[in-house]
Amino acid sequence: MKLSTVLETTSQAKGTDTSFKAVDEGPTTDDYTELESTMITKLQRRWRHILPRIQEARKFRQSPEGMVTESLVKLCTNCLPSDCPSSTKIAVRALLFTDGVKVLLELEEIQVTIQKLRVTWKALFESTTSTTKLEHLDSVLGSLGKCEEKVNSKRSPWSIKGLENCQILMHPRKLRKMVNNTVYLLREAKQELETISKELSNLRD
Repeated sequence: MKLSTVLETTSQAKGTDTSFKAVDEGPTTDDYTELESTMITKLQRRWRHILPRIQEARKFRQSPEGMVTESLVKLCTNCLPSDCPSSTKIAVRALLFTDGVKVLLELEEIQVTIQKLRVTWKALFESTTSTTKLEHLDSVLGSLGKCEEKVNSKRSPWSIKGLENCQILMHPRKLRKMVNNTVYLLREAKQELETISKELSNLRD
């Protein structure tokens, strides 16, 4: 509610005529009745409390986690039928908005890591003349390719479109199994990438 609306409503209820001072004098607290001043104070306190939350919510929506969460909200709205049992809806939402969000974010994070490691590998390959290092780099590239292939196998089913077409979306137990398998695979992939990163670091020295 706008402050001007509050003041106008209050003035009409009291049946008083609102008088205005000269523009150059500006408003003062004497322009308002006690009731109006009280309402203004309450509105100010309320907005001081609400505005930070609005700003936090806006900031969250613009973050990667916020955008993923918003996509999953739309997914649940579009893909969970109205006649779906409440227990199923609750279980599916709980999985998607906790582990599902983590999986989607980690997939993107791992993909960025792979791209960075490829850039590092290319720079080392182009600057290295040692046969031994070149052979080692070839081995590292093979390991990186296998890791990327493993991660990519989960990118399609764990995309928003993939989840929309997922036949087990309505089956919480099967969905949980899918989540657990993916989490385990991503954990392995992150460990492999750490090893590859160390190997490339050693080759840089």
